[in-house]
Amino acid sequence: MIKLSRISIRNRALLLGLVPAFLMFVLLVTLFVWQWLIEAKEDVHVVGNIVSSQLAASAEYPVISGNFQLLEPLVENAISSPSVIRVSIVSGDGTMIYDRQIENYLEVASSNIELYRAAISREQNDYSGFSEFDELGGSYHSQVAIAYVNIEMSILAGYEQALLIGYKSMLWAAFILFICFLLARRMSNAVAEPIEAVSRLLARVEKGELDVQVAVTDATEIGMLQKGVNSMTEALRNSEKFKNDSIAEAKDALLALEKANAVKSNFLAIVSHELRTPINGAMGSLQLIDRCDPADVKQYIAIAESSLNNLLELVEDILTLAQTEQGEQELLTESVFLPGLLKHTLPQLELLAEGNDNELHINFDKNLLNYNIEIDGSKFRQVVRHLVNNAIKFTHHGRIYCSMYLENSHEGLNLKLDISDNGIGFPKEHKNSLFAAFKQQDSSLNRQFEGLGIGLTICKDNVDLMSGKINIRDNFEAGTVVNCILPVLLLDAISEDKSLTENVNKGSILVVEDNQVNRMIVEKILDQLDYSVTAVDSGQACLDTVSLSQYQLIFMDCQMPGMDGFKTTKNLREHELNKGLKSTPIVALTANTSANIRQKCLAAGMSDYMPKPVSLEKLKKVIEHWI
Repeated sequence: MIKLSRISIRNRALLLGLVPAFLMFVLLVTLFVWQWLIEAKEDVHVVGNIVSSQLAASAEYPVISGNFQLLEPLVENAISSPSVIRVSIVSGDGTMIYDRQIENYLEVASSNIELYRAAISREQNDYSGFSEFDELGGSYHSQVAIAYVNIEMSILAGYEQALLIGYKSMLWAAFILFICFLLARRMSNAVAEPIEAVSRLLARVEKGELDVQVAVTDATEIGMLQKGVNSMTEALRNSEKFKNDSIAEAKDALLALEKANAVKSNFLAIVSHELRTPINGAMGSLQLIDRCDPADVKQYIAIAESSLNNLLELVEDILTLAQTEQGEQELLTESVFLPGLLKHTLPQLELLAEGNDNELHINFDKNLLNYNIEIDGSKFRQVVRHLVNNAIKFTHHGRIYCSMYLENSHEGLNLKLDISDNGIGFPKEHKNSLFAAFKQQDSSLNRQFEGLGIGLTICKDNVDLMSGKINIRDNFEAGTVVNCILPVLLLDAISEDKSLTENVNKGSILVVEDNQVNRMIVEKILDQLDYSVTAVDSGQACLDTVSLSQYQLIFMDCQMPGMDGFKTTKNLREHELNKGLKSTPIVALTANTSANIRQKCLAAGMSDYMPKPVSLEKLKKVIEHWI
């Protein structure tokens, strides 16, 4: 048996149209022929009865009179009737009076012959039942059969007529079936061709051809199928494009990562070199102090201090870059006297300029020489150091001008920093990546000129953080011009510098520091400033000491074993609150310079924040602020 699943859609649709029509055709022809045969048989029966009856009535006289010649036209007329094949008249005793049959009578099977008989009778008077009481002349009339008419009829003619009609019906039905076939074929093509087109398209899609579409030829379910296939191919194209783009992006990201790893590895090698240089200067100077003449001690101390300051600047640059990449940079504005802020930075830059046989000219306007401004001093110092250092680095036997001045604009007061040189300038191939981190150190340019290659990146990040603008362009003749604009506030006029040992507000200070070296340095510096100093090494010792004595200022280390500085500060504030005491200023001393450490210190109840390493000037400034 043929499985339907193996038949194509086209043939299924064709069968769906033809099979019902064929079955209907067979059923109707069969019923029609069968009904015609029944009606033909009934017609033979009716004709046989009528012909036999009529012949019996017509033959009565010839039979009675014995003039049998008169029977011939009557019999010929009867045998000419449809389906009559034999006519015979026999007497009552069975003697054949007249017989007439068609030529092929003997060829007709007896099973196909129907016999119809009618009696030829005459009327006679019957006196057998007469009595004396009956009226005179009374008699009875009765019919007496004197002969019989036999009509034999063939039912084949009716069958043949039925078959002929059946054949004609089959011809018409076949014609109609052929029309149905054409209609079914058209319908099957209308259904199959779009589906076959979809099937061919899906086969192409399977081979990877995604840039294909099927024509929408219908507005019904087939049209919805075609639209769905088009939507699917479009989705596959988008998915393939997304996949290819993702792969390309992944490859690009991998290449960028590999390049970044190589660049950062090179950067770490440069950092190692740059860190070891000041460390070597500091260690060498300290070793020479122990073996040199007293007259040279001051010189070696200055070298060691300069080297350590350079080391601190390098560490500060690296930490700044790391905080910028992690989005942890924050702006810490303070009252700043610019000449004082740059008093250690500018001499170092002058020494670098002399090393390249350059003239370095630094200029402050009169407002900056007489007033404090509100700015993030640490970040501005980094900007000045890196921009002037770049100008010195790329200039030999030339001149460098650095001007800082205040200027009013419609947006407010701005601090302007202008730096120009007549050096080699920036090569064109580096101008598009001036502010990108790690861009210089992978080129020969950076190895010719020392540095980490992150200075301009730090400058750009710091200027953006301070809501300023920075612009770098070529100088008119040679070299580079840098213009930097930063919004600031003008504060109070500066007072005369006080000597480091002069302090009219003498007081007692508590130092809480677990590291013995750091504790000793802070303690010695405060002794130099003529303050009464108490130093403890833990949070619990601080609580015990405060419970016995009052202090005007507390320097608190944040990271200590056991009770750290944050918890110690909270306990101190609770103690002051419970006793109704005035809050003692607590200044955090920590080597942690992350962006949120200041907020964490203030949230714990501390009054200020001071990053390590500490210096005499920084301590003096903080003390004068809080005491």
